[in-house]
Amino acid sequence: MCPACPLGRACSPCSRLRRRRRKAGASPCQRKGCRCGRWSRLELCMQWAQRLPSKPLTRASSALPPQSLHLHLEPFMTVDRKTEHPVDPLFTKRWSPRAYSGEPIDDATLMRLFEAARWAPSASNLQPWRFLYGKAGTAAWQPIFNSLVPFNQSWAAKASVLIAVVSRVRSTPPGKTEKVDNVWHAFDAGAAWQNLALQASLLGWYAHGMGGFDNAALRQALNVPEDHAIHAVAAAPARTRRRGGLRPRVPPRDRRRRGRCHCHPA
Repeated sequence: MCPACPLGRACSPCSRLRRRRRKAGASPCQRKGCRCGRWSRLELCMQWAQRLPSKPLTRASSALPPQSLHLHLEPFMTVDRKTEHPVDPLFTKRWSPRAYSGEPIDDATLMRLFEAARWAPSASNLQPWRFLYGKAGTAAWQPIFNSLVPFNQSWAAKASVLIAVVSRVRSTPPGKTEKVDNVWHAFDAGAAWQNLALQASLLGWYAHGMGGFDNAALRQALNVPEDHAIHAVAAAPARTRRRGGLRPRVPPRDRRRRGRCHCHPA
């Protein structure tokens, strides 16, 4: 997925549709050297609005600044997610909002999220993950926020806490005396992050992981050792804004069907 296209949707190869998109004010991905064919958030906003029963966005709406577009696209859990097979609602109720109330979180609740992450499975039980966090209003919050790309800063500014998901690249396995490369460190860190996100959902909070950040700047700001990898930054936990403040409402994106490969060749 191209970092310049936050929603990661691909455009249609239809040339007529492309002309319509350009006429509506959309623009293709501007990332240098990128040929992903994805289109801007504005184009997606207009596409989705046309599918809604309410009045679609007009051309005048395209004058909105980019940082405010998320207010029109933010999905609410107003439509039940349909699964192909029965699963626990824990999985279908978890989602990643981008509009937060700014409500602070107490330390006890935050530690419950990290405790859930601690019980994730890991290769040889090495538990390579680390979570570097800063609560809103503290000095530790600002360097993490500064590392985010402008689009993510536009909606993460009211998150209760920002978390950098990190893992050790080299560890000492059981029965060994020297550190070796742990090829599963990223896989294990992802499992721990999932535990954290699900625990947040159970408590009525939301966790939103982000890949749009300056890795080098964040490493320097947090003094992350070279034998640790930085995987993501998460805005978590946070409560979403009241429903009345966002429109139009659209259901969360569908899951991709199992067994299908969605590839976009260069």
